[in-house]
Amino acid sequence: FYVAVVPVCMGAVLWNDREAIASRANRGGSRDLETTSFLFRNYREEVGWWMPIVDVYRRLALSSFLMIFERPQDQVIVALLIAISCLISFRELKPYYDNTTN
Repeated sequence: FYVAVVPVCMGAVLWNDREAIASRANRGGSRDLETTSFLFRNYREEVGWWMPIVDVYRRLALSSFLMIFERPQDQVIVALLIAISCLISFRELKPYYDNTTN
């Protein structure tokens, strides 16, 4: 239940503030964004509202989703595929402010 509801609610809140997040003057944004800035402050403006949702689903895929597979060998293969695809995606997108994190 929480696996589906929390990311959807987080996405709804960020979707509602997407214009303010994209046009923010600093990493934290304006005073209106103070309560949700912890979700997007590490990301560049272009990816600020949707990247936290992608990151949550990445974490869920690397933890909870792997429980679907019974054999440990399958879990390792799927985890490697997810991790490598996310690594390549993050490298190409460069979503973080800090270049050392990208």
